[in-house]
Amino acid sequence: MAIEKIIVAAVIIILIWIVARSLFDKLSRALFIGGIAIVAVVAAAAFIVYEDIQDIKENFQQSSKKIVLADNSRVLTGFSLNGDIAFMPESRLDELSANLGKKDYKSMLGSSYRLMVFDVDIISGLDAGTISISGKQLDKNYAVAVLKSDNALAMLKSKGISEKDLSITKEEAKSDSRVKAALFGIILTNDILGPKDVLLLSGYKEGLIKIYPETALFKTVKYIPLSFIENAAKGLFATTKEAAKGLMDNKK
Repeated sequence: MAIEKIIVAAVIIILIWIVARSLFDKLSRALFIGGIAIVAVVAAAAFIVYEDIQDIKENFQQSSKKIVLADNSRVLTGFSLNGDIAFMPESRLDELSANLGKKDYKSMLGSSYRLMVFDVDIISGLDAGTISISGKQLDKNYAVAVLKSDNALAMLKSKGISEKDLSITKEEAKSDSRVKAALFGIILTNDILGPKDVLLLSGYKEGLIKIYPETALFKTVKYIPLSFIENAAKGLFATTKEAAKGLMDNKK
């Protein structure tokens, strides 16, 4: 009986080993094939993102960019950059606000290459507590209040900041939207668009910046650490910074 039990036990062990080996081989093959598939998908996605980055670097400078500052669905000011700067008249702000409220970014984009919508609250999250305007310091939260107000110039003058500090004429200063565009242009150039465009991408990831069309790069940014694309993205929006700098030089 003891021998029979040993034989039975041995048979069971052999069967278990055979089944386990078979399953292991199948699992190993499945994992291997799955691993190759994952690597292939990741490689393809990385290539698409890289191509998108190259496309933006090549075309961003030559193409029209529409930049809008908004408070929720209310457009506060905006301008287009395409070599020169074209400011949006106040008469267009209601139309843009209506489109923004419907998330109709396509209509807002129009014939431009890219639409960039900045949430005014991005300014509150800046590292520095103040904003420098012609050497004068303005509290960042006060700047947000100015941009949200209907009397921007008066609020700025109460802090000692004049049209000259904003590099605009007295005639231009009659337009509340134009005053806000000048103020936002200074903030955009000096505080938001840093030497590393990852700072801009982080604002996009946090939902404080909307970029349309949302191509591969921007879709990917939502799901991966920005450090993964930091080197590739350097200088991505450098031309935007240079063009926006024209706001301080009173270029038209």
